[in-house]
Amino acid sequence: FPGVGEFSIWEFSGQIQYFATYEHFIWDISAIHIVVFSLKDTYETQMEQVCYWLNFIHTVSAEKEPIGFAAVPVHKPTVLLVATHADIVNSPRAFSGEYVSGVGSVVFHEMKNKRMFSTFPVLTWQQFLDGVHRDLNPLVSQDHLREITQQLHCLGEVVCFETDVLQDLIVIDPKWLCTSLIGQLLSHDSMDQSCLAGCFSFSHVQLYFPETDAVDIFQLLEAMDMCTHSPRGGMYEFPCVIHGEPVHNLWEVEGAGRNLVYGGVRMLAPGQVCPLPEGLFPRLQVCLRRCYQMETEEQQEPVILWYRGAKCNIGRAEAMISLSDDGKALEVVVRGLSDSRKETFRILEELMGIVYQVLSDVYPGLFLVKHVLSPSQLKSHDANITSYSFASILASQGEDNTLKPNDDRGVEESFSDVFCFGSEEVFSQASVGRDIHVSYLSTHTRRELCRMLDPPDPMGRDWCLLAISLGLMESLPQLDTSSSPQGSPTDRTLQLWGSRESSTIGTLLDCVKTLGRKDVVDVIM
Repeated sequence: FPGVGEFSIWEFSGQIQYFATYEHFIWDISAIHIVVFSLKDTYETQMEQVCYWLNFIHTVSAEKEPIGFAAVPVHKPTVLLVATHADIVNSPRAFSGEYVSGVGSVVFHEMKNKRMFSTFPVLTWQQFLDGVHRDLNPLVSQDHLREITQQLHCLGEVVCFETDVLQDLIVIDPKWLCTSLIGQLLSHDSMDQSCLAGCFSFSHVQLYFPETDAVDIFQLLEAMDMCTHSPRGGMYEFPCVIHGEPVHNLWEVEGAGRNLVYGGVRMLAPGQVCPLPEGLFPRLQVCLRRCYQMETEEQQEPVILWYRGAKCNIGRAEAMISLSDDGKALEVVVRGLSDSRKETFRILEELMGIVYQVLSDVYPGLFLVKHVLSPSQLKSHDANITSYSFASILASQGEDNTLKPNDDRGVEESFSDVFCFGSEEVFSQASVGRDIHVSYLSTHTRRELCRMLDPPDPMGRDWCLLAISLGLMESLPQLDTSSSPQGSPTDRTLQLWGSRESSTIGTLLDCVKTLGRKDVVDVIM
């Protein structure tokens, strides 16, 4: 590639056990992503594979705030689609014969050549800083060095991990990390029976990496959120390689004398075109293990993990988190004793917070719609559980505040049962449906509103008329971003109006309906 300059190439394997690591290695907005597919495969297989990888690149590359004009991203990922095996499938040929940083480099190479990194090329930030001060430049500032390190990270020369568990870590040799460590450790050839259950012992890892302390290796992989301490002594648990099935009767029907209340949510991507990213659930399992490992009574295992599933015993409640068979929906179900409804509600909210945090950290571009599950059908352990969408909740609100599941029994469920496990105390303090504050609109929803309302409408039914309907006429000059195309007037309108305590989703819906913009109403609902 003459004239291109220096660049690095990263190859992503298609084997599932490696998927949980990939988000660590997609960084730079200037990167070129090459999606390879085989012409030997069927058309359906080609489309499925290409759509999955395009969706993955989108979910990990999505820009966060601020939202640009019409929600157009300032930096779009560059993607090339490459079809292979064209010669084998006898594809025709065209006439052409073809089938249809300077300072940072010094720091990197100097530090990489130190003998102390030969067997474990990983440094804490403090070790890296001390080494630069001692061997290169004693006057370099931390801020300047962090900037240089970030540039090297984007070039693929080093890999940086920010972690709450340990100090920030810097891998000096990315090839060692990906090929020698992760590639070898997670390959099928290196796994024995205990590894297939998701657990690696210190002795097992030490056997494969005799020149490196197994403790250091586990700490690095823990910083990558690939593993965490196992309840089995002397072992680490890697959810990305768990293939076991759930234990029989793990979520049995309650017996006599156990009066339980149920609740839960189902989260799925709109349209359900592609399965959720394979790395999502292993990352979630790591977080669950860390959060609830110690929060249980004795004689109860706090967290039980299996392939695409987890059960948590939290105080007097139980929670089941699982992926659907097609991998397109995530379900969180909680049940607790009838005299601890408030505590059971808190646990569900806590679990949802963990899910949202994982999505925000790893897949900021992945938008999931939340549907509330029918508590009566959960309690009776029905095979197909009815879920209530936000639109159906809004339609029922203000009438009799009840919802009816799609079953033959005709059982109506109150908002209190559906949302708060029947706790009137919690329901009296909660905001539901139309009463939810507009600040709780997701970034994805706001981005869609900006895309639809920022461009001028022939009938004037755009952001400007919406701002007037919301009582912001006097603020129109400061909301107008025509002189600065980087900003979104719709987003500024929502932020300014959202500063009021009375700004609810119901009020926003009423204003949008008066504009005659049913398409915008559908996005909000």
